[in-house]
Amino acid sequence: MVGLAGCETDVDTDPVLPGEMALLVISFSPDPVYESSNGEFQFIVFIDEVNNVGATISLVELETLDEDGGILDEDDHDQDWVRRTFGSSYIEPYGRLVSRVTVQTYNGHRVNWILRGTDDRGNSFKYTQSVELIHR
Repeated sequence: MVGLAGCETDVDTDPVLPGEMALLVISFSPDPVYESSNGEFQFIVFIDEVNNVGATISLVELETLDEDGGILDEDDHDQDWVRRTFGSSYIEPYGRLVSRVTVQTYNGHRVNWILRGTDDRGNSFKYTQSVELIHR
């Protein structure tokens, strides 16, 4: 066994094989998002499954961050919220969920979207992406 200084030996670096587990990609349009005249940030959230394995999103965590990356606010949204917001909490293999979202924040400069759930093969997952907010 060869050890390298600065390398973690317990990190799983195996590639995900096609069809092995759900891979969700979160994206936003626009990104960055500019504040509207009424103080809101409106954007579209896209969640795409890109590895041919369906998945159920059971929790969405939203973290609003200040300009230094500190957490200003945290909101946890359950599976019912996901259904109401996206029309379904299940994403088909190679499927897409889409929703228009409105955020109000006075000090937030970034919102982290953290998705948790289980795919059709029984794998638990956590996927994270953030959207930048530009104040007027």
